[in-house]
Amino acid sequence: MSTCFQVAAGRRFRRSGSPLIHPWPGQGRLRVNPERSTHGRARAPWPKQGPASYFPSTEKKYGRSIAEWQQVIADCGLDRHMAIVGYLKSEHGMGHGHANALAGWTLAGNVAKA
Repeated sequence: MSTCFQVAAGRRFRRSGSPLIHPWPGQGRLRVNPERSTHGRARAPWPKQGPASYFPSTEKKYGRSIAEWQQVIADCGLDRHMAIVGYLKSEHGMGHGHANALAGWTLAGNVAKA
């Protein structure tokens, strides 16, 4: 079962932090929670979960865009995850969480838009 679901009384439903909420008894389908929905608003450039959720604070704290950090990773000549994490931490003073997220996201083949 996915981690975005919780089980209560034998029924599956999304956590309250999700745009989808469990219907009241008798309503049938899941419905959109207007308090959490992005309908009518611009989406954030990065997801709120997973490694990419670190990117807004990474850009702010270290003063470079994610595309620039990916170029740093490409230029360092390393291809193993923990080697890249160690490089970012030692040579650029990056914290472990930011370095880990950036290395993992980059090695997974994702490319940030410049």
